[in-house]
Amino acid sequence: MMRVDFLRLIYIDPLKTGSQSLDRYWKSFFGSYLTYNSELDKHRRHITEHRYKNYRLCASVRNPYTRAYSLWNMDRHKKIQPLKVRIDNFKDYMEDVINLCAKYPNSDDLAIYRYYSCSEYLKPFDIADNNIIHMENMKDDLKNMGFDVTRITIRNKGTYDNSWDEIKTPELIEMINQWAGADFELYGYERL
Repeated sequence: MMRVDFLRLIYIDPLKTGSQSLDRYWKSFFGSYLTYNSELDKHRRHITEHRYKNYRLCASVRNPYTRAYSLWNMDRHKKIQPLKVRIDNFKDYMEDVINLCAKYPNSDDLAIYRYYSCSEYLKPFDIADNNIIHMENMKDDLKNMGFDVTRITIRNKGTYDNSWDEIKTPELIEMINQWAGADFELYGYERL
């Protein structure tokens, strides 16, 4: 989460939604106006409301299929296994993620809510539809919010062995549909 006092803006960044590209963008334009502190740590889901109640909230989202696959790849490559989520294969990973999210639906623990779908991750916030930044449409969404996007760069590290399209199966599609069902309608993504 990042605060830009100059714009009276708080950017909320669920994991694997283009937040590194957006962080670089905010820093390039508003570096001296950015604030990070213990109340606004990256990926934090709690805002001290009395202090920021007049700030505009914006957040980034991503297609649930590619986001789930990217979360798994990040955890697998970094060997991240909080709460014993299996990382050996994507099917087991998604099974554990779905079970974890069902068991702890309103957690304030990053080790848990990092696995929430975007709609669950962003549930504590009242974010207007026109303040949602779709990773796949980042420049246009920022432009529609009134930002200059001429200097934004989006980098894809491309560290995956395969792409989502290469590994998807009906079973995996159904698992992600179950995990992130509301994301499709809320953020305009097409369900497979």
